[in-house]
Amino acid sequence: MVYKKLTTVLVAFGLILLLASAAYGQTDTRQGSAPASTGVFVAGDYWDGITPDNMTPATANRWWRETGADAVNNHTFMHMGNQDRNWNVPTTMWPGGWNYGQYWSHNMRIVEYNPDPTFFPASPHNSANKANYAFGTYGTKIPGAGVASRDYARLTKWVDANSRTQAMYEVGFPTALGVDIKIVARQFTVNWANLNDFIIYEITLTNTGAVDLNKDGVVDKTNNKINALTMGWNGTPMISYYLTPTGGRGNDFNVGRNTGYVGDNDPTGAPWDMVVSFPGVDPTRVKADRTVDAGKYNLGVNGAQVLKSYTDVWTFNSFVSVKKGDGNPANADKPTIFGSHPIGTAAQRGWYHSVMQGNGIGGFGGDAPPGSSTPEGLHKLFMGAWYTNAGKDNNAATQAFTPNSNFFTSGDAAKPLTFVPKTTGATRPNGDRKLYSEDIGVAAFSQGPWENGKADANANYPAGFGTWTKGFIFEHTFGGDIMNGVGPFSLDVGESITIVWVEGGGYRLEGVQRSLLAARWAYENAWGAAPGGYKETGANSLPTPPPAPLVSVAGAPSGKTMVRWDNRAETDPQFQGYKIWRAQPFPKFKMIDGGMRGMDRYQEQMTPGETTSDLLKPVNPKFDAVSEVQTLMQADSWGPYRLVKVIPKANLSQYASASGSFKYAYEDADADVLQGFTYWYYVSAYKEGTFAGPGGATTTRIESHKVNINGRSGLWMGTYPFANSSFNAWFPKDIASQKLVGAAFVLAPDVPQASDVASGAVKIFVKPNPYKRTALFDVGLEHKVAFNNIPNNTKITILDVAGQIVFQQTILNPTNGTFFWDLFSKDGMEVANGLYIYIVEYPGGMVRNYLAIMR
Repeated sequence: MVYKKLTTVLVAFGLILLLASAAYGQTDTRQGSAPASTGVFVAGDYWDGITPDNMTPATANRWWRETGADAVNNHTFMHMGNQDRNWNVPTTMWPGGWNYGQYWSHNMRIVEYNPDPTFFPASPHNSANKANYAFGTYGTKIPGAGVASRDYARLTKWVDANSRTQAMYEVGFPTALGVDIKIVARQFTVNWANLNDFIIYEITLTNTGAVDLNKDGVVDKTNNKINALTMGWNGTPMISYYLTPTGGRGNDFNVGRNTGYVGDNDPTGAPWDMVVSFPGVDPTRVKADRTVDAGKYNLGVNGAQVLKSYTDVWTFNSFVSVKKGDGNPANADKPTIFGSHPIGTAAQRGWYHSVMQGNGIGGFGGDAPPGSSTPEGLHKLFMGAWYTNAGKDNNAATQAFTPNSNFFTSGDAAKPLTFVPKTTGATRPNGDRKLYSEDIGVAAFSQGPWENGKADANANYPAGFGTWTKGFIFEHTFGGDIMNGVGPFSLDVGESITIVWVEGGGYRLEGVQRSLLAARWAYENAWGAAPGGYKETGANSLPTPPPAPLVSVAGAPSGKTMVRWDNRAETDPQFQGYKIWRAQPFPKFKMIDGGMRGMDRYQEQMTPGETTSDLLKPVNPKFDAVSEVQTLMQADSWGPYRLVKVIPKANLSQYASASGSFKYAYEDADADVLQGFTYWYYVSAYKEGTFAGPGGATTTRIESHKVNINGRSGLWMGTYPFANSSFNAWFPKDIASQKLVGAAFVLAPDVPQASDVASGAVKIFVKPNPYKRTALFDVGLEHKVAFNNIPNNTKITILDVAGQIVFQQTILNPTNGTFFWDLFSKDGMEVANGLYIYIVEYPGGMVRNYLAIMR
């Protein structure tokens, strides 16, 4: 155990998810009010959170930028990630469990344009908006609010709690616009072909025709047709924020806060059509001629002041489809009001939606100033491609909201219902920034692009991967947004459409491209309506590993680690065995030597040891700031993992265990397994056969993922696996719940008998002593010394040389024979260097000795 003086480090926002049933959590014990709650995805390797608009009552804050649910100036129907500025839910984190993220916040909105000048007239509720525009957001008094079939949220759950291969979240609510929103979001855990690197959303919009824009409970209009509805995502890139084990946040600067659009062709010949964020070169190093001095190409460093490591983690998002009815890919596409495909197909993929960059939320929105978030401004941005220039040059002075002449023959400015499409000869509407490089060439890229398809000096990626020559890159300062919009669409009363959108992460451009390829493949080949989720058996199904075993990790009598697991994986007829994986913070390593480079393929290894070099993806060949990334890092719950043991099913009898529900046990007697050190273990189950995946990929072996680290449930348990047990207000206090979080396991001896200590059979000692700057078992920024062989009901007192009590605590019921002191005084202050006296009083005896602290 570790003692620290508890201080306030997190502002509670009324939500703790305690999922402790045998099925891992269908129970909702959240704090706060019905009807809804946040959905969090931590099942795969890309972590993010969803705060729906109906989460809390009118008097509470749903998101720190907005007031209560009944405020008419609210604008997001789905907020993702950072909800209250304390990062109490994950925000664009890849790989899962790594404490760095990319976006300060990101959100989704719907905005309607109606030609009726009385649609939403100026009033105290609408002082900053034009009457023709309105957001679609929730209110507690609007029609449908509180109706269970329309206003609900169902906690993120396993579609099959036994297999833990697919997590799903569902939420639905009405909006003041008269459009009901239903969201079904999914994540997969199969650890192959990037199928666990994304979250895919099906957002169904149904027009009820009942409008109540001022949210007072009185219907303003009935039988209302939706004329020109747009949907848009926006995100504020930060690239380099990190979370601490205590629940705080830090900023790691001197990196390029880059976003952009990739318009190069994928392996099918269609454009990738993806918005990306990534760590570019420190912008102060990029010269006017776009060159960088040798030794200064520090691209791929997600944090240059604290992290100081080559990681090259990217995120992406993309609109996949817009369908009539539900999200079934077999359904007809929903055309825009201009008669085009909603997104574009084949060589025209991406033509008909809009990607914009702006300064602050709202960016450039007509006569609304940059930085505003008016519905007029955002509506124009979300359909920016259809205008002559919606701000693609990032210059409000040159905006022109006339119809784009590539696609239209005529129309009145800023009145999209008057735009007349060409009957022949229409080409790509280019009023947005998406393919700005076609207008101004390489100058559309504020730096780079540094990805050119080269995997290393002598080899190329497969065709369609890793190349970036079309699109744009924008260098952000704090607060600048990137936006991705689709529409406009009409909806008759009673009509439904479903917009499919995906977000994810990966290593370098090639990694996020493979993630997007996997998401599109999963949707197009294995779609299945809720509640069944995507098909995992039969024709056109996802490749599905055996069920992930339930796992227990504990100390063994020998002083080593005992890993136990159950046999549920053996229900899969193709099951072939288990693999045991371990991550440990010592010895330390340099990220550039492995780290993120092995995340996509390490699971292919079948020989125990560190990830082999052939499974590591290459460092970007342009990166040359090697001297700046020499920081020694520590493994954590995210990895990197080393393979400890492969156990084919033919050998399982050798590991039989009689420990309750756990059928098997393996003692990790490796020389690196030492008492007082922290470890993360997981057990994967693998199967063999012939499996097909995205882009024609095939494999003969697939396995379950690390959903069971140290006994983890694989669902959100209120905090992160790297959280600190004493300082983080959300960290559970009981051992069973800590295991469900996937908290670190510290190997420690059993509690000794006081009589054995008194007789000298067992000796109390402190390690390390002296404490010099850091201990080998320290994790991250923590510092601690270990008091070993501590009996029950023992009091530890630490004095300075003047005899003043610095620290004192009685250990009544230790779970093991080790007590960790984190070098903080009883007053919560970190103690100074010097010589201290420790006194350990146990039943029947006392030990007195010295401890030196020399940082």
